[in-house]
Amino acid sequence: GFGIGIVLILLAGLFVMRTLKQKDRAEAELNRFFASSPDMFCIVGLDTSFKRINPVFENLLGYSLEEIMTKSFLELIHPEDREATINELSQLKSTLKPMSFENRYLCKDGTFKWFSWKTTIVPESSVFYGVARDITDKKRLEQENIAARKAALAASEAKVKHIIFLGDGDAIYEGAQQGDNTASKIRNMGITISTVATAAD
Repeated sequence: GFGIGIVLILLAGLFVMRTLKQKDRAEAELNRFFASSPDMFCIVGLDTSFKRINPVFENLLGYSLEEIMTKSFLELIHPEDREATINELSQLKSTLKPMSFENRYLCKDGTFKWFSWKTTIVPESSVFYGVARDITDKKRLEQENIAARKAALAASEAKVKHIIFLGDGDAIYEGAQQGDNTASKIRNMGITISTVATAAD
């Protein structure tokens, strides 16, 4: 019995050593993963406190890692995005399914950056994992495209106001200038149009 007990203790010791080695290996891999990723990685408690973050937080937001670790996950979110983010996290807790959302984060210089988040929850550990990619340039381009489309639409509507429809498929386009192809576009619609040219400003 004593010999069997020794064997069991030795086996248990080997198992513990192997488990610790596996844990150390997993921890080392996680450290490399956090350090090498170009995206923001974080582990956040269900109380929204940061448990762990990678250096990309510091690079993109301008705060030191120590400063960020003292803040809540929600504290740096743009006030207009905070409620929507809370709703997303609440849904994450209730469904336990990975979620995707976007929000703006406050940088130390007072500006805001847009991030696209992918999050998943680990209920047994009372934490969720988050990965965020900086999409500020993409958002800026989208806004510029929207502004350009609005300006083009406004210009088009301004030209349409100079078209006088006479009925029976005839119209007069007033305000035509050299290089203006509005009249030809209207003719392509099957409308007979006469143009009254005016001098360019």
